[in-house]
Amino acid sequence: MDTFQKEMNHNRDEFRRTRWTKHREQVTGLFDAVFLKKGLVDNVAIFGAGNCDDLDLDHLATKCNSIYLFDIDIESMKKGTKHFSESTRNKIKLIEFDVTGLNKIDFEHKLSFLLERGEKADDIVRFLKDTESQLGQIADGVFADYINHFDIVATSAIYTQLFYNWAIDTLSEYEHQYEREEIE
Repeated sequence: MDTFQKEMNHNRDEFRRTRWTKHREQVTGLFDAVFLKKGLVDNVAIFGAGNCDDLDLDHLATKCNSIYLFDIDIESMKKGTKHFSESTRNKIKLIEFDVTGLNKIDFEHKLSFLLERGEKADDIVRFLKDTESQLGQIADGVFADYINHFDIVATSAIYTQLFYNWAIDTLSEYEHQYEREEIE
């Protein structure tokens, strides 16, 4: 899945940042409600930072001391932060991090194995529910180093942008094995 995410992050056209201006303003505005109450904060965490184009990090940097960016694709974060001001870049800490936790449990390999064997849809659904339970159990360990470390924590659209797109791409190879209702 990390390969898929890196391909998604790197498959960007040069005008993407400009096209996303309105989106970025709206998302950044969500933080302003917090800053109205708290003014300056110490540490902000953004999980699933990717290309760093969902937020106006220059604006955010004026309201905090440190910005921690977490993503599995550190190269995209490095590239995405290059255009920010030097004072903003000095506040940013990049952390390579599997936000989904799916790599820890070898999810992609296990799901591919089930699909390649043509397992029944009910068995695959059971596997997905078991995976959900596993992720809930390991979440505390995955985030242990960061609990109570941040004043603000935000996540990007990780499951809609990453997981959903990956799942559609992966399942499309096996759609001939299942009924439409089973795929949905």
